[in-house]
Amino acid sequence: MADEITVQVSWRTVVTLENGQAYYFPQKFTRFMRDKYAIPAVYRWRVLRVQNGEPKEPIYIGESDDLIRRMQRVLTPSKSNKKGNTNRRLHDLLAKYIADGRIIVVDIADVTPFEMNGIRFGKDTLSDRFKRRALENILLVIAQKAEAQWNLLNVLYDPVEVATHKISKLMKKHPDIVRAAIGNYLKSTDADA
Repeated sequence: MADEITVQVSWRTVVTLENGQAYYFPQKFTRFMRDKYAIPAVYRWRVLRVQNGEPKEPIYIGESDDLIRRMQRVLTPSKSNKKGNTNRRLHDLLAKYIADGRIIVVDIADVTPFEMNGIRFGKDTLSDRFKRRALENILLVIAQKAEAQWNLLNVLYDPVEVATHKISKLMKKHPDIVRAAIGNYLKSTDADA
């Protein structure tokens, strides 16, 4: 049995000035923010609890090679309503919370360095896209497990559902090609049996 790996993370709220107050969505960025947070990061948008004792905080966990650029894309997303436009979906979702009088902050994950199979993970490895995405997914799983504390705003995709959707779109455009591909697949599975 392999040694247990414990991932320790603390979340640090993005501030507008050194020793300043927290950044609140949708404020404009300060020069300090642009200088300090143009870094690779695993981050979360967090909708603060209301005073009446709301049990869960809505959060969205993501990753970026440049946190300020990523935040800007959420602040000013493309006008496109293209399916899968996370920036637009997140902007619209956060705007609804703002309209309800909620306060939204951005936190950065400070992960205590750890190793998995001899591979180091930590703050100093976030420029590596694969390590950054791995940490994002680990933190998503941790947040999902703590569902009593968080309301996870990330969209979860079912690979079968995504494939089914793609096939149905393809079927509308090219039914003959899809039928032929399905027929070839069925023939190959019959030959294997």
